[in-house]
Amino acid sequence: MVERRPHERPPEEREETHHLDQRRADGRTALRNDAARIAMDYATAATVAVDPERDEPPTDPRFERVDDQASWTTEPIAGERYRISLPKGRPAVESLLDTGFRRWDLVVHTSEAWLYRAGGRVNVSAADAGYERDLRVLADERGALLVPVATLGHWTDGERWYEVTEGLLYVYPEDIAATSWEERRSSTTHTGFDVLGLRRIRADSAGMTIELSWIDVENESRFMRAVGAIVGALGAVLRVPDVPTTIVFGSREEFETALDVLSRAIGESSNHRSSDVSDAT
Repeated sequence: MVERRPHERPPEEREETHHLDQRRADGRTALRNDAARIAMDYATAATVAVDPERDEPPTDPRFERVDDQASWTTEPIAGERYRISLPKGRPAVESLLDTGFRRWDLVVHTSEAWLYRAGGRVNVSAADAGYERDLRVLADERGALLVPVATLGHWTDGERWYEVTEGLLYVYPEDIAATSWEERRSSTTHTGFDVLGLRRIRADSAGMTIELSWIDVENESRFMRAVGAIVGALGAVLRVPDVPTTIVFGSREEFETALDVLSRAIGESSNHRSSDVSDAT
C-alpha cells in the first residue's frame, strides 16, 4: 500500500486543524515564525529535518541527531532529524528562525502530538484553548487568517454545488452529495478559491442572496504564479466555474447552511474581512 502524503489525505485523516496565512507575500515568513514561537510556549521539544545533500545540520550542540520513530506524528518526515528540548533549547530554535531556513522542516511538538509545522500548518488540538486563542490574536494583529482545514459543509443554489474544505471554496457544476472526497478532487470541471481571499460576505436574508467580494492572494513563488496562470488558461478551455460573487438561493435551508459555513470558514478574524446580514430587499 502506497502511503499518501498529507495533502492527498481527506481532511478528517490529517493531523493539522488549521493553516495560518495572509494575503500579502511580504511578511508571510515573519508571521509563520511568530506562530512557531507561540507553539513553543506550549511544547516540550522541536525537531528540525534537514536535507543532508543541500543543507548543513544545526550548529548548536544542544540539537541531538535522532532516528527514532516519532511518537507525535503519523506523517513522514523527510531528511535527517535533529531534536532539542524546550524551553531550554528555545534560544537555539529562535536563532534558526532568524536565519530564514526555507528548506528545513521545523516541527514544534510534545511527546504526543505536534503543534506547528513549517509552512504555517497548525494543530490546535494538541494544546489547551490558550494556544488557539494566541494564534487568533496573532492573526488579527497581522491581518492574517487561521483557516480551518476540515470540511465545513456543502450546499447548492439549485444550479451549482459548493463545498468549503481545506481552506478553499470549491464550486462544482454537478451534484457532489453522493461522491467521496477522492472522487471530488479528481473532477476536471471544478475549481477552488482560497478562503483567504474572501474579503466580505453580505447576506440578504429576505432575498436569500449572498454576495461575496474577493481580493487577490499573493504567492511568494514565481513558479507557482506561473502555474496559476497555466491553470487559469486550462480552466477557460475546460469551462470550470468562475469565482462566485453572487449566490441566489431558492431554499431557505440551503441559504442558511451556506451562510453558516462561510462564516465559520473566515472564523473570528476582525481585521480586513467582515460579514453583514440584512433583511433588505
